[in-house]
Amino acid sequence: MGSHVAQRTHSEPPAQRDTLGYNVRVGENMPRRLSSFVTIALAISATPLYGANVKVTDSKGNAVEVRNVEIDYTHYPSIGLYTPDHESEGVRAYQGDGIVTIKWEQIEQLVIKRVKPEISPSRLVGDVALKNKTVASVNLVYSEKGLQGTTDLGVFKILLADISTITVLPRAKR
Repeated sequence: MGSHVAQRTHSEPPAQRDTLGYNVRVGENMPRRLSSFVTIALAISATPLYGANVKVTDSKGNAVEVRNVEIDYTHYPSIGLYTPDHESEGVRAYQGDGIVTIKWEQIEQLVIKRVKPEISPSRLVGDVALKNKTVASVNLVYSEKGLQGTTDLGVFKILLADISTITVLPRAKR
């Protein structure tokens, strides 16, 4: 039984493993790999948010147009690690024992009435008017950090409990 074993010539340096466990020769392809990694990292970080454009009216009646909104549902424990949980596609509400994301494109207006702290975790009670002309009472998932997006003046942030209404604006043509 003959076996074929690859013989390394003395002119080739021994292969080494990179951090992912791939065989690489020292110095070979590293500039190209690094530039590929940097290009991908920049592309990901420069990707715009695709949240909706909305008009937020706070509990005092002040209205602000906010672009590319997202809601930070991250739970921040007093001790330990957390995993970021940002929602840009809609707003989360309880449906029975489950949670549903009501997409911004379905919503015409969301009215937040009050916080319901007696239930754990806390919820926000409100009504959602959908574009198909139905109105539903909802218990919204509470957010410790609230809604954020951009305005002409800069980054806008507001707690969901401080919002009276959110009206979804038509998307600008691109």
